[in-house]
Amino acid sequence: MPFGIHRGADGESYCLSHIATDYRIASGFKMLDQVLALCEDLRRMTITWDFTDKVVIAGWSSYACNKILSVITKHGGTTGSTTR
Repeated sequence: MPFGIHRGADGESYCLSHIATDYRIASGFKMLDQVLALCEDLRRMTITWDFTDKVVIAGWSSYACNKILSVITKHGGTTGSTTR
């Protein structure tokens, strides 16, 4: 599994990160089930998650970024300053 789930700074919400790069993908999830559902949707996407350098993220197309953002918001999360 390329994703790590952890508690937000508030100690109540959940966040999702890419383990190999420690890149925070999304945050602000109220329930663990929301994050798990997001993980499943992200795995189903045609994006390869086995990279180890954040430079790969900068190379994603705007379509891919918008698709990821729509999946994140669908599950109730937000992106922060560490995501595009």
